[in-house]
Amino acid sequence: MEEIVLSPLLQVIYDRVASPVLQRLADMWDLKDTLKRLQQSLLMVQAILEDAEEQQVTRKAVRVWLSMVKSAASDAEDLLNEFTARGSLDVDHGVPANLEGYPAVIPIIGIGGIGKTTLAQLAYNDEIATQHFDVKTWVFVSENFDVKRIMKAIIESATKERYLYSLQSLNLHGCCYLEQLPSLPEANLRHLIITECQALELMPDILPQGLRTLPIYILRFGRLLGLKDLDLHGELKIKRLQKVKTRDDAESANMRLKENLKSLGLYWCENDGQLDNRIDAVEDILEALQPHQNLEELHMEGYPGIKFPNWSLPNLIMVNLSNCKKCECLPTLGNLAFLKMVSFCGMDGVKGIGLEFYGEGMHTPFPELEELTIKGFPNLEEWSIVNDGQTFPKLRKLIVNNCPRLAKMPSFRSLQHLELRDCSQTIFSNENLPSLSILAIEKIPELFSLPRSFLVENTLLTSLEIISCPKLHSLPSELGSLISLKTLTIRWCEELTSLPQSLQNLKALEYLEICECHNIISLPDNGLGGLTSLRILSIENCSKLISLSSSLEHLTSLEQLTIMYCPSLSSLPEGLQHLSALRSLTMLSCPLFSTLPEELQYVTTLLCLEIHSCPGLTALPEWFRNLTSLRSLTISDCHNLKCLPESFSFSALQYLCIQDCPRLEERSN
Repeated sequence: MEEIVLSPLLQVIYDRVASPVLQRLADMWDLKDTLKRLQQSLLMVQAILEDAEEQQVTRKAVRVWLSMVKSAASDAEDLLNEFTARGSLDVDHGVPANLEGYPAVIPIIGIGGIGKTTLAQLAYNDEIATQHFDVKTWVFVSENFDVKRIMKAIIESATKERYLYSLQSLNLHGCCYLEQLPSLPEANLRHLIITECQALELMPDILPQGLRTLPIYILRFGRLLGLKDLDLHGELKIKRLQKVKTRDDAESANMRLKENLKSLGLYWCENDGQLDNRIDAVEDILEALQPHQNLEELHMEGYPGIKFPNWSLPNLIMVNLSNCKKCECLPTLGNLAFLKMVSFCGMDGVKGIGLEFYGEGMHTPFPELEELTIKGFPNLEEWSIVNDGQTFPKLRKLIVNNCPRLAKMPSFRSLQHLELRDCSQTIFSNENLPSLSILAIEKIPELFSLPRSFLVENTLLTSLEIISCPKLHSLPSELGSLISLKTLTIRWCEELTSLPQSLQNLKALEYLEICECHNIISLPDNGLGGLTSLRILSIENCSKLISLSSSLEHLTSLEQLTIMYCPSLSSLPEGLQHLSALRSLTMLSCPLFSTLPEELQYVTTLLCLEIHSCPGLTALPEWFRNLTSLRSLTISDCHNLKCLPESFSFSALQYLCIQDCPRLEERSN
């Protein structure tokens, strides 16, 4: 009789788990600990199998069990092969954060009669285990695998009730493959949670009248009668409103009477193929959906009408209108005394923000508004203002995105956070922003330079981002006027050739990032010397950069230095020993980088060193062993690295990774 030998097959699986591809995927998906536990489990199983292989000759049951395990191991190998091949596919299963790092399933494997069920019962009834779970269920799965029967048994075991008659809460959040809800128990169901159920298509025609929580209602046909008698609390989103054909159908929902509803979302789907109502009919339908005055949040998406209704909703705190592409003017909101947050997105038909937006007779429109977003207004040309200086008295954050025709916007003296993206360069001429602390500029195609007067006037600025401004060729010396600046980010400014020497005046600067600026050749010689507060310096994808500033040695607060994808950079500047706070150094894809600077050995604070894709590096110097404070060392994809120092031992080292260095000599110790 041929013996079953499983150990080599398990070794193949272990090798698959330890492969570089899976290791990289584990790094990307934060599964390193899980993969490590799997490797440890495989080692333990390997030991058990070796013992079982010896017993199979005398014990038939062991041989049968080995045959079953062999089949499972073959399946596991196939799965790992497929997983490796499709490594780029990342499916989000919505695992709650508090479950991460813990095994979702703990299998108990063994031949019959050794006590697997007894062990499971002991764990199920253990008092310590009970304290860690809100609900416990005990369900047997027979050979006839019936999903509906198993689900029914699970719910009955959890609720201790049959047929769900007494069920009050049904939480189906995140059931992304659920397509249809079953008939629901009428008597006691109070809370039905069906959020994040992307595949859900069908809901029951009649809902339990006792429902108090129903976050989403998906229209099956054209009527809203299922909502008529529900006293809903909290949040409600009504989806597929394009199916509603008449005002009477909309009025059947009795939205005006739902006084406990705090948040309402109304959604139309333009890709459904049923959006064929006349404009006046659509506007009538929306008018009939007017909610109770107690409403605090209103969300609307895909509304196909030309104008918004004149609802009276005095308690609104938040308004979010998205993809209402045919609307020609914004609703009147300036008279809402409690409104704090407004967001408009995808309003192609709006050409101007007129006086109707503010409301008639309002001395101080938008008295409490703190955040305003205007995004996706390709035809917006004019933004009118009333009572200049009195409007938006508490506005703190403004985002203007994809408004290429808007040439000017009002002044906002209280504004602290401003984001301008995909807009005209003329919109950036507003200098009257005395409270501004955060500014982000992105995709301003005709911006050649920052306005000098703007930089001089806004000395309270703490964060400045300049991103994707392809014609920006220089930064003025007035940049040094930003004495409060803590964060400076410059990305994808291909024409930028240099940074001003006045950069050294930014005494408060803590973070500096320069990325995708391919015409910068060097950093200013004295431009970094005064950055005594700088903690993080990151330089990435600067293809023409040949040298870093000689004043780098004066950055005595620098903790993290990252240099990535700088193919013309061959070395780090002298004086690294003066970086007395440096904790992390990363070098990635610098092919001309051939050696570590000798001064680095005197940086006693260095904890993390990473060197990736530096083919010019052939050896680590003998003084490398002096980096006794290192806790993490990573060297990868250095194809010409041949040897490590003779004495290569770090007492503080906690993590060591050396991979894809094919010429590295094997060390016996």
